[in-house]
Amino acid sequence: MTSLPPYPASLYAALHTGTEGDLAFYARECAGVSSVLELGCGDGRVLQVLDVPHRAGLDLHGGLLEAAGARLGPGVQLHTADMRTFELGRRFERILLPFSGVYCMLDDEDIAACFGRVRAHLEPGGVFILDAYRADGFHADCEPEDVGDDDWSELTVIEVDGQPYTVFERSRWRPDTQRIDVTYRHVPLTQRTASVDGRIEQRYLLRHQLEGHLADAGLRDVEVFGGFDRRPVSRASEHWVACARG
Repeated sequence: MTSLPPYPASLYAALHTGTEGDLAFYARECAGVSSVLELGCGDGRVLQVLDVPHRAGLDLHGGLLEAAGARLGPGVQLHTADMRTFELGRRFERILLPFSGVYCMLDDEDIAACFGRVRAHLEPGGVFILDAYRADGFHADCEPEDVGDDDWSELTVIEVDGQPYTVFERSRWRPDTQRIDVTYRHVPLTQRTASVDGRIEQRYLLRHQLEGHLADAGLRDVEVFGGFDRRPVSRASEHWVACARG
């Protein structure tokens, strides 16, 4: 996993607001269960919408966990922990890994370790659910020269604590290692202060690799869908959702 300096929490949360439909999907998938654990819970965006008696989340980013604590209150257990090595001493009916969090594990050993921890923490018959950008088409169509190392593109404007920022994005794609490293530059619009960079390193897994890792971890009944409405995966699918049982 990445060992970069933390992306400033307020800027990260303002820019990375999830995928359309994900909150309603996870609320449906967790309806009626008694316990849920979210890996890479960030600022608590997903945990907040779950009507579950026992909610827990873990993350390595202290600033995001602090924001999650403020958002969720004392009824949710939050842990500063690594999704590859966590040991919480209990099992859960649902374990979630939303918003392409699986791509933050940069090699097969990281994924195997994480999925092993997931299996160890799932109740018998419990379900592991994750979603991510469907990278198969990107692998097939995008060459390294299509993603220039020095090409900054304007992405959007966000506002944090009353300060607007224009956000620029630059990516580096290395298909031989399946790595895409993205730097986001936040340029303040109304103050003469320095821009702030945040970088995210990811490994874009292919579908068959994901399914193989789930099976290798002893997770069963693996299903992969082409969206939060559980449609079949197709070339038009921009995201996939995977479910597997413990």
